[in-house]
Amino acid sequence: MCKLIKQGRKMIHINDFNKETFEFEEAARIIKSRGNGNLLDGMKNVQDLWANYVQSTWDNESDYEDDHDFFSNWQYEINAYNAVHAGMSKLFAK
Repeated sequence: MCKLIKQGRKMIHINDFNKETFEFEEAARIIKSRGNGNLLDGMKNVQDLWANYVQSTWDNESDYEDDHDFFSNWQYEINAYNAVHAGMSKLFAK
């Protein structure tokens, strides 16, 4: 698993073609749906989704043809994760 993902301190890089902008409230709604109504569980779920994809590419066992294929399936969740991450990181800025 990627060290950055394991630490949970970085946003997930997404290609420009699949990049979208969400307001925090909409992003939080999307992420909460991945965590059965819990925002932090949803964030962990998306981190795990990304980590599993990365690991599967390293193991040559990916269900996706390439990154574009992965992001085509999960772009809303990844973009929402990044929006929530950016919004929450403001709370912890020094």
